[in-house]
Amino acid sequence: MLTATMRRVLAVVVGVSAATAAAAADPLAWRGEPGCGSVDALAARVAQHLGRPLGEGDGVTASAEVVKAPLEPEVAARVTIATPAGPSTREVRGADCDAVLDAVAFVVASAVVDPAAGDRPEPRVPDPPGPTFVDASASARLPGTGPLALHVRADSWSDAGAMPELRLGLGATVAVSYRRWRGEVAGAVWPRSWTASGRGSPVRMVEVDLRACRATWRLWACGGWLAGTMEAGVAPAARWHGASLLLRWTRPIGEHWAVAASIESVVGVVRPRWPDQVGRPSPAGVRIGLGVEVIAF
Repeated sequence: MLTATMRRVLAVVVGVSAATAAAAADPLAWRGEPGCGSVDALAARVAQHLGRPLGEGDGVTASAEVVKAPLEPEVAARVTIATPAGPSTREVRGADCDAVLDAVAFVVASAVVDPAAGDRPEPRVPDPPGPTFVDASASARLPGTGPLALHVRADSWSDAGAMPELRLGLGATVAVSYRRWRGEVAGAVWPRSWTASGRGSPVRMVEVDLRACRATWRLWACGGWLAGTMEAGVAPAARWHGASLLLRWTRPIGEHWAVAASIESVVGVVRPRWPDQVGRPSPAGVRIGLGVEVIAF
């Protein structure tokens, strides 16, 4: 007779075998975020293209993994299909999850060969906006956001040159982007005590920045105009204006978050004139910033 332990082991083995058989019986698999397609929706779309459900007798199995990055204008899916002729992998893209779901169904249906006709069926052509098909090896993607997105970012900054000494500051940015273009309104505060030496300084600055940006891959190139006021001790606040060229690398984290690293060159156009003991900002400066961005669609 079987002991209790042996019976439990046998039950586990039978359960695993049954689950494996059930998984093997399902020719379709879908992996994506909740709300972005499902295996049942994929099976229904394939059935629409074929005019019947996909079955084991078709000799076709397929799995799709959906990727949607917040700084990319399209949804992409990597599709792996196994047929009697061998496995293949390709990538499809669409304007949204529904377009990609239909694109994957189209690819799967196209892989089915009708034994009676001896040729591929004529699947239903997806409704516009139609997806685009690219080689799976072409994995480089242009960022752009899209088509329209709102960005809110918090930055920590260091400045060498725009102020009399190496300074630290905090900034916040609100931006609106359309595909690969972006307009930004930002502000920054440079407190008196935030110096690299930690000894403090009589100089304090508050500024407002306006920038226009263009994206290439995950790199944004921005040009802008900076305006603010500097205070030095008891001296009255003085105006400061400058032009800037900024490069920012952005990396998505999840669906609505991103981290950013920026380097900015600043040319002072209007600079305060203080006594020598206070110091004067240099004609040019360099800034480095690190930030966290929230993206709303």
